Amino acid sequence: MSAPASILVRVPNWLGDCIMALPALVNLRKAFAASQTRIVVGCRPHLSAVFEADPAVDAVLPCPPSQGLAGAWRLWQEGGRLRERDFQTGILLTNSFSTAFWLWRTAARRRIGFARDGRRLLLTDAEPLTPALAAAHQSDYYLHLAAVAGASPEPSQPVLVLPRAAEEEARAVCHGLDLTGRDYAVIAPVSAYGAVKDWPGARFAEVARQLIADHGLQVLITGVEADKQACERIAEQAGTGCHSVAGKTGLSGFMALVAGARLFVGNDSGGAHVAAACAVPTLVIFGITEPSRTRPLGKAVFILGEGGTVTPDLRDPAVSEYATHLAQYLQRERETHQAVALWVELEPDNVEANGTLATML
Repeated sequence: MSAPASILVRVPNWLGDCIMALPALVNLRKAFAASQTRIVVGCRPHLSAVFEADPAVDAVLPCPPSQGLAGAWRLWQEGGRLRERDFQTGILLTNSFSTAFWLWRTAARRRIGFARDGRRLLLTDAEPLTPALAAAHQSDYYLHLAAVAGASPEPSQPVLVLPRAAEEEARAVCHGLDLTGRDYAVIAPVSAYGAVKDWPGARFAEVARQLIADHGLQVLITGVEADKQACERIAEQAGTGCHSVAGKTGLSGFMALVAGARLFVGNDSGGAHVAAACAVPTLVIFGITEPSRTRPLGKAVFILGEGGTVTPDLRDPAVSEYATHLAQYLQRERETHQAVALWVELEPDNVEANGTLATML
């Protein structure tokens, strides 16, 4: 089968799921690099910043919500308008009937997705959802669909590439708080999914107090505008050195603030996936969701909780202890980095030792 000239990938509607979909996009790019296949991502407008600077993505297509009769009519119109773009392949990383209907309206020649939610007849490649796939990590779930299109199913850790404007937005926030050049931790206490996934705010405040008092870190409490009251309450409980920045950035600025942090602490939410994809040491508190399916993927991700409980607050001593140990590890790592840099500077002629030590910098 010849390589498609263009692939339309409809990604999920949640931030964390979008991060977990990044390896599938990377594998698609690798698979069709020689043919210069154009990869277009369809996503909710507020999530476009995840993909704007990604080298695996050629273009981002905003996909507004589609609830009700008005939404169905919008899907019909927008899908029809996309026919002129002549997509050869469409991949649905979503599970809904509505997105399958939208993809069918685009007249993409191949329409790949899982056979669920009554949408089998709208797909040309309706993949059966086996028990193994249903239990797999969400990233592997997306990789399977990319493999149907011709990509490798090989898993990898998501890597988030930030838009340039994101860093400028984060710098403005740090400058306003007089944090320029200072180490800070990010705590994201509120999940977009709802309070059932959230650890109690008072526990987050206690962790923030310890990070400030014992490790000299400033702490940023992050969230969207709707989270402002809850985040301000936590910052007030934590005291001096803790700042609420809820509602002060868009998604781009939030991601850049997380990328610049020394440590991230949060629930199983999109922010934790952002931190892991930016290689920030990440502590994630799981309550009702299953780490085996949705844990952030990264080299420095620490998980507390095994899922399946609605009372994650019972683990508060463990979270405080874990956060403290992680901050101590980061301090030792920083001191080691400084010592190695000093050695290389003072012993420039020790080629063999410096060659080894340079790998630590």
